[in-house]
Amino acid sequence: MKKKINTTGKLSLKKELTKAEMKQIAGGVGYTQTYCSGGWAGPFPVAGSSQIGCQPAYCSATGHGTFLYCA
Repeated sequence: MKKKINTTGKLSLKKELTKAEMKQIAGGVGYTQTYCSGGWAGPFPVAGSSQIGCQPAYCSATGHGTFLYCA
């Protein structure tokens, strides 16, 4: 027996989230920078590093500790 799914509408994140929240999720570009706490590779950003946008997963994946915030 197949279960029929009834939809009541469509969810649009663009309508539900603020512009800043969308940038965090989508990895917004521009002048946004990811800030990390520091791990075996040290804190991020470091002097001379290029801006990478808001990428929370970058911190732990590169050894820069835990994600702090984007600004």
